[in-house]
Amino acid sequence: MGVLRACSQLPTAQLHVPLCTTFRDTLTYLGPSFIKAGQVLANRPDIVREDYMNELCCLQVCGSTHLQVYACVQVMVGVHGHCVRGLHG
Repeated sequence: MGVLRACSQLPTAQLHVPLCTTFRDTLTYLGPSFIKAGQVLANRPDIVREDYMNELCCLQVCGSTHLQVYACVQVMVGVHGHCVRGLHG
């Protein structure tokens, strides 16, 4: 799936938000590898404008808690704790 196609699948309410916010939302929609790229760009003032850097900094602080990740792994694996118990704090 191309980036432009991903942009076209974002909710229409996002048509009135700044382009830098749409860019961050698109990276989030595309998944972990693109989020990581955004995190890197957030620290590169030689490549990215300040408004984009400020928006991409949100990718560095937004994250799941340990328990959210644990619950997600359980659902994805189809296990209710017996195989992934070591992941729980």
